[in-house]
Amino acid sequence: MAIINDKEIVTTSQDQMISLWSVDSTEIGSVRLNKKESQFVHVPDPSTMDVLPSEDGQDRTVAIAGIGIQTFVVDGR
Repeated sequence: MAIINDKEIVTTSQDQMISLWSVDSTEIGSVRLNKKESQFVHVPDPSTMDVLPSEDGQDRTVAIAGIGIQTFVVDGR
């Protein structure tokens, strides 16, 4: 799991999917995760992930590494 911003996180797993989730607070003080998007990752055995901001601070680049590396851009607008 990696934090994109205060309202979104990104996850990846052994099924080679990357998922973007929104983090929403509920009225009773708990948190609800809502899946916004999923894509297939072409990296076998994804084992680590990092998030880097763009120069303008709007977008984020998510890098997933395992047996290889792949990057995704998350639009912050």
